[in-house]
Amino acid sequence: MDDISRRSESRKSKSIRIFNSTVSFSLAYIFITQMIWISMSLFGKFFDKDSIVYYYGIRFMQNKPEFWNRLKITTIFGGGPFVALLLGLLGIYLYSKFKTTKTLFNLFFLWCFVIGTSMFAAQGVIASLAGHEFLSPYYTWFACVFAWWRIPLFIVYASNLFFVGILLYFAANYARPFLVFSYSYTKVNKLSRRRKYFLETAFLPFILGAVLTTKLTFPMNLFIHLVFLGVIFLGLIIAWYSLAHIDIVRDDVLKYKNLQKVNFLFIVLLALSIAFVLTTWRGFNLSA
Repeated sequence: MDDISRRSESRKSKSIRIFNSTVSFSLAYIFITQMIWISMSLFGKFFDKDSIVYYYGIRFMQNKPEFWNRLKITTIFGGGPFVALLLGLLGIYLYSKFKTTKTLFNLFFLWCFVIGTSMFAAQGVIASLAGHEFLSPYYTWFACVFAWWRIPLFIVYASNLFFVGILLYFAANYARPFLVFSYSYTKVNKLSRRRKYFLETAFLPFILGAVLTTKLTFPMNLFIHLVFLGVIFLGLIIAWYSLAHIDIVRDDVLKYKNLQKVNFLFIVLLALSIAFVLTTWRGFNLSA
């Protein structure tokens, strides 16, 4: 019998699995957040608009009202959330393509899928909280686009139905990819065991990663960051309930035993990402 007994996993092994997933979540969150702002800067460059990029936002230089119009607002501010969505979809594509290659990068790709799609689904909440108020901390992305197109607030609020549908669709597919990482079929062959494995591999790492990323961004962009975390949490709750409708057979389990081993490469990558955020805290200009 090639399966390791479910009871044989030590506390150390379980802790390392949680740690590896926490590192992967944090790395994916920092990556997608940074790429949103960088992409907006690049969209701005298309219109000859220079900007300063921060981990927590973007500031356009010579920000005169006459520069802006609906096309520029839609392209620049509407493009950021779509970049998050595309990165999320790219993540699940890469996961699906390389999942039989037992590397921690597949866990990173999976977290990119969860985070990217959740950030896109959060746009309805952010726009609703902004309410067309220019000085609101939520006035960015789709909130800005809706305001410039003068979309009535009741339609903005109603758009949450669309974004909730988006979240439901994607979140229903969050759980299964986590389960197939299991090193043993006996850890996921029953609903109670699937829930326990998902709790350890997704929920707990999310909570720990949320603490780390909150500390990293504090106090800048805190409101939007908390909305993102809230939507990701809601997505994981949906995924939790979807476990009751997921069947895992022995051949589905990929037996990622390396998930129970410390991955020093990812620790270094996370350290470098944090160092980049801290050293560029005052911003950087892509044209410089």
